[in-house]
Amino acid sequence: MKTTIQPYLLLVCLCLLSNSLFAQWFTKDATEFQNQLNEWYAGEENSPFKDDATRENFKELNFFTINDDYKVIAEFTKAKKKRTKQYATSSGQKHPYSEIGTVEFTLKGESVKLAVLKGEFGEDDEFNDYLTIPFIDLTSGETTYGGGRYLGIWLQDIKNGKVELNFNLAYQPYCAYLKGYSCLIPPRKNFIPVKVEAGVKNDIVWKN
Repeated sequence: MKTTIQPYLLLVCLCLLSNSLFAQWFTKDATEFQNQLNEWYAGEENSPFKDDATRENFKELNFFTINDDYKVIAEFTKAKKKRTKQYATSSGQKHPYSEIGTVEFTLKGESVKLAVLKGEFGEDDEFNDYLTIPFIDLTSGETTYGGGRYLGIWLQDIKNGKVELNFNLAYQPYCAYLKGYSCLIPPRKNFIPVKVEAGVKNDIVWKN
């Protein structure tokens, strides 16, 4: 895997981070994802906690219990043409994303349709095929970040118009924990009208 990337926390934080490995964005195993995300937050190079004392006191992020009920097969519909527009962020700035299509699925008996967004990377960037589905659900502002969470998929995950969405891999931007970052706000239409009790919760487990 290359180490020459400077992504926006993979389409979420617009603040450029240091060059690093993004192993957690490749795995589809929820337990491995959680472990790697915790390593990311604990590591000196990538952690949003820049002071040593805070970082050393970090134990782990809090997650919902892994539940396969939050793995769904979605119908992917490609956009008829590429549309790039400016999306709002937590800082008040706007950032361009392309809406490449939509995913439709049923979760807890509710029909859901969400926009799939693609950040603007160079053609040769290894994350050029990484897609983000930002969303808000009925846990937002309670057990999860009020500004929404994010689910990542790869273009190659879409096969024959279908893609598996595993909400156990849902994560939050740095804005959920710290000020000073500019993070994508999910568009209003990306609302899931149920509690998605999967993925990262809003609080952190500290050692002390």
